[in-house]
Amino acid sequence: YNDLMDFTEEFFKTIIKQTFGTLKIKFQGNEINFSGKWPKIDYTKIIKEKTGIDLNKEDTKEKLISAIRKKGLKIDIDENLGRGRVMDQLYKQYVRPNLIQPCFLINHPIDISPLAKKHKDNPKLTQRFQLLVAGSEIVNAFTELNDPIDQRERFEEQMKLREAGDEEAQMIDEDFIESLEIGLPPTGGFGMGIDRFFAILTDQDTVREVVLFPMMKPEEEKRD
Repeated sequence: YNDLMDFTEEFFKTIIKQTFGTLKIKFQGNEINFSGKWPKIDYTKIIKEKTGIDLNKEDTKEKLISAIRKKGLKIDIDENLGRGRVMDQLYKQYVRPNLIQPCFLINHPIDISPLAKKHKDNPKLTQRFQLLVAGSEIVNAFTELNDPIDQRERFEEQMKLREAGDEEAQMIDEDFIESLEIGLPPTGGFGMGIDRFFAILTDQDTVREVVLFPMMKPEEEKRD
């Protein structure tokens, strides 16, 4: 994923420079500066900075929810969700909107990264990053988890969350696990929100303005 970060920065800078002739563009009243080395922001540290919540200390769902309530933070808490989804709500409410200039969010907890390989220095974290620009996630990337035993254990944890009511939790994918058992070399995965990127480049406040093939409402709904 370190190689992917280098590739991502070079890739986006090249596109922007060749398109606009500069690495500074305007978006919704902000100047977005893509020049220089993009900072790397630690997920756990930025959560603590913006909310006062220490994810290392609040290491269970119950502790995390209790800390959120004590601090009076305004997020919707669903008791059926796992710790990962609760911390993700904290991030989306208090962190993501404030990350305007290009940056890499790194060291995501394993709770919210079921397909990413564990961090070499801390097994509670993963080798994952997200590129954020103007409060939007433009890229999600990570070193692929290629250990079938670890992957099965994580799928099983996800299934427990799903059975408890978390509809976004992963289901067990036996075909995927079987593929890992055959063997997967060290691999990095890269996903890009191209519509979000185009919205920023064209200064649009919604991706609906840049989607090439938008979904159309059925005729019955239009008449209603």
